[in-house]
Amino acid sequence: MSKLVPTVEHAAKAAGIHLGWQPVEVRRFTTGSAHYVFDLTGPDGRKAVARFGLPAYEPALREGAALLARMAELGVPVPQLYAVDRLDDLPVMLMQRLEGTDLGLVIATLDDPQFKAIAGHVAAAQAAVTGFGSAGRYGYSASAEAAPHARWTGVLDAHLERSRQRILKAGLFDPAVIAPVAAWLDRLRPELDLLPATPFLHDTTTKNVLVADGRFTGIVDVDDLCFGDPRYAPALTLAVLKMMRWPE
Repeated sequence: MSKLVPTVEHAAKAAGIHLGWQPVEVRRFTTGSAHYVFDLTGPDGRKAVARFGLPAYEPALREGAALLARMAELGVPVPQLYAVDRLDDLPVMLMQRLEGTDLGLVIATLDDPQFKAIAGHVAAAQAAVTGFGSAGRYGYSASAEAAPHARWTGVLDAHLERSRQRILKAGLFDPAVIAPVAAWLDRLRPELDLLPATPFLHDTTTKNVLVADGRFTGIVDVDDLCFGDPRYAPALTLAVLKMMRWPE
């Protein structure tokens, strides 16, 4: 496996090749677990984003690029895709840099009309995503056919097991706290297994929803969709807001 790691020099080189301009500033985003993402600023102030992956991540990066293009076709407000390529054996995609910052960072500055308007845009995006189609499979995937589970409860079981493993690894409290949730899931399993595999944006919570000057500007980091119960996304958002002690 290549030990080559994407750098700001790679990002600048990609901008010169595919965008025709040399950045005056290149800054790596500090978040992200699978990709190396760089914010590019051109001499005239124009901006773009370069997302690199290690060679092993190339299939996933290209699947994500194809999904981004498909989302744009469906009318989802995602960044425009400029190019997908390989640079020095590193897969890269260049895209538009949307104005704004994550909702969670500015939520305390919003008034009710602004907040409701943003929620309306997110709901419209979720409605548009249903046009992606379904293959009757459930879970996270960039394509309907490759979704990993036969039932929605398979996704929920995987979530519980992931939480159990994280609790065990942290060692801060007894993982038995999950037991009541698992029992609740078992009681609802027959009903949940009847739910259709509806495509939805699973990560539009207090992050990845961009806001500038109190207005919605778009959705970023759409690497895959989830197929299942679309109520999951607003429920997750509500859980995050409760954790932030946001007034209901």
